[in-house]
Amino acid sequence: MDDLEFRRSVFAEPFSDDERMQAAAANDPLKQAFLNDVRQFDDKLKHALHVDVPEHLAERLILRQTIESHQQSRRRNKIHLALAASVAFAIGLSVQTLNTPFVQLNLGQHSLAHLDHEIEYLHEAQEVTTLEQVNLKLARFGGQFEQSVGKTVFANYCDFGGVTSLHLIYEDAEQNRITVFITPKDGNFDFVKQFSDEQYVGKSLSYEGAEVTVVSEDPQVLKAYSKKIDESLNWEI
Repeated sequence: MDDLEFRRSVFAEPFSDDERMQAAAANDPLKQAFLNDVRQFDDKLKHALHVDVPEHLAERLILRQTIESHQQSRRRNKIHLALAASVAFAIGLSVQTLNTPFVQLNLGQHSLAHLDHEIEYLHEAQEVTTLEQVNLKLARFGGQFEQSVGKTVFANYCDFGGVTSLHLIYEDAEQNRITVFITPKDGNFDFVKQFSDEQYVGKSLSYEGAEVTVVSEDPQVLKAYSKKIDESLNWEI
């Protein structure tokens, strides 16, 4: 079983009992490491997606809100008025929530939200990773880096809005941190070429099978790394 067929088999069913896939992994440490990585991420993703909602959660939240409003009203000697307002607010909030359409974040917005959620880890990550290890994970998306684009301090799969993506963190000579997300195009995120918020600036690159977002705090660092990544990435494997 060649490398391409092995990767496709692992992506399709990482826990398959296929004898050829098992034999290929047993005879090649890199294939075995890749298989282990995909299986571990598959387990984590399944666990993350199975969150039990507590029974009667909505009723408990409304009850808690009513009790809190009632306690505040007693201190103000406006018991009846506050209770009526609390009930009206709870009903209005429920109706508004039920009738509010789901807002789909675009590629840039989701990158910033994901980065903000892991802001502490972004600055603490020190899992120095080799180019070979990065390419082993990047192969899942049909690409590879022809050459290193800098010191890689983190490289692993992540849950990017329910889509399995590759999360990379680089560090340049001035210790600036650059975050990169490589997302398959079937993620159905609206593509935006440039994006930013109060702290970060970002740029998206679109390829045949994947979309790459690069995020940094410094516009010049972003420009330099976007160019390095674009020139080094090869999707013809």
